[in-house]
Amino acid sequence: MSDYSKTVNFAAKDSLSSGDSNKIVRGTEINTEFDNIATAIATKLDTSGAAFTNPVSFPDGSASSPSITNTGDTNCGLFFSAADTLAFTADGTSQITFSNGLVAPVTTNDIDLGTSSLKFKDGHFAGDVNIAGTLLVAGDTAAGDDAAIGFTAAEGLILTGQGSTNDVTIKNDADTAVLQIPTGTTNVSLAGNLTVTGDLTVTGDDITMGTNTSGNLLIADGTNFNSVAVSSLSEISTIANDDVFLAIDTSGGGLKKVARSAVVSGLATSSALSNVVEDTSPQLGGDLDMNGQDIVTTSNADLELAPNGTGHVTVKGNTNAGAIQFNCESNSHGQIVKSQPHSAGVTNELLLPAGASSTLVSLVSTDTLTNKTLTTPTLTTPIANAGLQLKNGASSAGFIEFFEDSDNGTNKVTLIGPASTADITLTLPSSDGDDGQVLTTDGSGVLSFATVGGAYNSWLVKTSAYTALVGDQIIVNSSSAVTITLPASASAGNTVIVKATGGGTVTLGRNSQNINSVAADATIFSGNAAQLVYVDGTIGFLEI
Repeated sequence: MSDYSKTVNFAAKDSLSSGDSNKIVRGTEINTEFDNIATAIATKLDTSGAAFTNPVSFPDGSASSPSITNTGDTNCGLFFSAADTLAFTADGTSQITFSNGLVAPVTTNDIDLGTSSLKFKDGHFAGDVNIAGTLLVAGDTAAGDDAAIGFTAAEGLILTGQGSTNDVTIKNDADTAVLQIPTGTTNVSLAGNLTVTGDLTVTGDDITMGTNTSGNLLIADGTNFNSVAVSSLSEISTIANDDVFLAIDTSGGGLKKVARSAVVSGLATSSALSNVVEDTSPQLGGDLDMNGQDIVTTSNADLELAPNGTGHVTVKGNTNAGAIQFNCESNSHGQIVKSQPHSAGVTNELLLPAGASSTLVSLVSTDTLTNKTLTTPTLTTPIANAGLQLKNGASSAGFIEFFEDSDNGTNKVTLIGPASTADITLTLPSSDGDDGQVLTTDGSGVLSFATVGGAYNSWLVKTSAYTALVGDQIIVNSSSAVTITLPASASAGNTVIVKATGGGTVTLGRNSQNINSVAADATIFSGNAAQLVYVDGTIGFLEI
């Protein structure tokens, strides 16, 4: 097997001067080249059952085009994704790689090892097993297992062990035992605290604590329950409204609480209090019936309702929604503030505006809002009288966004003001123009529609890679090779002109289109030029 190697440099003969005998192409030279080509063709491998005595080299290939595949499924096979790395691909997608000391999937959480019906047998690992998902077990454990994890439908997760001291030991990251089940027992030993978020049920008779003094109470301090003697409790000098007493119910039995109001009521019944003003902190034991009377103040004092903490004043509804009426100074008419009806199903807050004294606006009132900021408002077909201003923000000029139909997506077109040194006024034309016309300006901001002609763009000088536009005229001035990519999706009659100079070769990238009916790039040597015109999908760009 051998490759064709050219013997005679025919292109070099073009640069020889006339009369030079070496400028002539001799029959022997042509014969030699054809012999070399015939030898290369004849020695290419095209047989079955071939035996190779030396290594066979394959190209790297890719996931969509592996270097080793079969004729019926060409996007499935083996390719070389990196140095010292083998990769297997299926359906045109790289699946798994083999490298020195590593077998790895190409995509995390993508490759299954076995199926629900086809399982591997035993797995043997000398190191750690790291699992990003869930470890599912389906078998029961046995009494003789040294360390096993199992599962049954009745028992759920099963953890079985067998040690000389403990059957099961759970340690923390400091390698300290936290939970231990001594060997052969049902006892559980905890080294630290046990936090129970639900109820704690003790089926035995006793709870044994470190301190079990007779007569003590078990009292919570906000963090823990502690054994506390009654005599060591703090004493209060005054009774607050929400304070309670502990008392023994001589009729019903047991230790019970007594509210302060019950004590006050009992004292009042026993004539201990003769007037409500004697109670400096009275509490209602039931609803307060106004009996047709008002709550009034004297000496122009305010009537204050002071809920505690985060509490609030609630005006309850009855057959109607809760309402507050604000009368005029003559109490001859008033305005009522109501909540939404029950059918609205809302619970929310109405925050009054800050600032100086003002008047609220409503759905039916006619009001003028001056210098108000609406943050991301939704305005349906708004009408701006006289003019509309889009102010600039802290980091950008004023802009307006035109979104596409929501059935198509969420893309938009944004018009934004430029950084200007003076005001600019653009006056739109009075008509919609003709097909193919463009907007032009008279230099004073007055716009009009005009027809633009010409099949060619202005000459461009390029020194590096460039994707041409329809009508481009390009001079490539470079001593190195440069690629000019032809316009994509060209139409019949589109043209591009390219001139190569500076000593470098210009490659015309076909951009998925034919050049001179061939699906290959073209070359322009320095000093040459070409004009290409797009004909159709078969010919593509035709050199003129």
